[in-house]
Amino acid sequence: RASTEKEQQDSSSHGYRLRTNLTDENAMRIAKFLAQYAPPLDFKFHKGQHGRLAVVGGSKDYTGAPYYAGMAALQAGAELVYILTAEEACIPIKSYSPELMVSPFYSAQAIAAEEKWATQCAAKVTSRLPRLHALIIGPGLGRRVEMVAVVKNIIKQAASLPKPLPIVIDADGLWMVTQAPEMVRCANVILTPNKVEFDRLWKAVCGEQKRTSPERDIQHLSKAMGGVTIIHKGPSDLISSGVTVLKCSEKGAPRRPGGIGDVLSGIVGLFVAWAEMGVRRQEAANEKNTTREAIYSEAAYCACTIVRKSWEETFLQKRRSSGVPDLLQVIGRVLNALDVPLEKLASKM
Repeated sequence: RASTEKEQQDSSSHGYRLRTNLTDENAMRIAKFLAQYAPPLDFKFHKGQHGRLAVVGGSKDYTGAPYYAGMAALQAGAELVYILTAEEACIPIKSYSPELMVSPFYSAQAIAAEEKWATQCAAKVTSRLPRLHALIIGPGLGRRVEMVAVVKNIIKQAASLPKPLPIVIDADGLWMVTQAPEMVRCANVILTPNKVEFDRLWKAVCGEQKRTSPERDIQHLSKAMGGVTIIHKGPSDLISSGVTVLKCSEKGAPRRPGGIGDVLSGIVGLFVAWAEMGVRRQEAANEKNTTREAIYSEAAYCACTIVRKSWEETFLQKRRSSGVPDLLQVIGRVLNALDVPLEKLASKM
């Protein structure tokens, strides 16, 4: 039986058809990124090789944020996600999903402003670092000043690993960076500030220096922080590692419930993990033809595009009732619809 046009379209998009199309450029960029950096879906891999991530976040009062970050990573293709959180947050997060491996690394009742305490807490995280492909710090972590030393210690240990470990810092983690900006002066760090968080970072790093334009400001701040990749979230997302600026202007949706930023941090974490895997493969084969910073920026751009498109698709289905739990159910479908062979995509353009 000859297949119909609709069946052919469904087959090429793994059974899910987008309600609205991406621009040809963005569709090609995502397909190209996945083709170059996402681990192939074959039978040669072992458990966890498609992505082992950890989220350092959550607290006595905030348990949803690390859950959203971890689940977003899983929905986008990660295989193992660890949530390292407060003892008081473990049972709530475990009750949300059996797919997340949740462990405590501190207790809110035992927080102390002592170097020994900070070192002990950080050690419960850093002992896991060699097995990870990416680390996400901040979602729901809270703003206890005593935790700044813990986060600083974790990042320091991560920076000492033989191979770069991508570190995504979001939400409360960004507040901690403003307390000690020197902790993140390395190129494998990705910051994801919104407008208010970006303003805080600027003041902490650049002081009273005059702002010029969003594009120049993000470049300047990235350079001032040692070449970190910055995703400045807004009406359009700006991404820069200090050299060029990428602008993601996919439509998204007119609703702004809490948790979308956490979802983005999880997908950015996974995509930069895949990017880092690709960089290492290129280096091993002496094929590297672009910088790590440029590849991280492209990974961030694709993550922003996926989240914006997924949120638009969610809104078209749920309208005013759309929320982040709905978004989590759409991410995988959108990603699968865009994960198509480059030759098929090119033939449609």
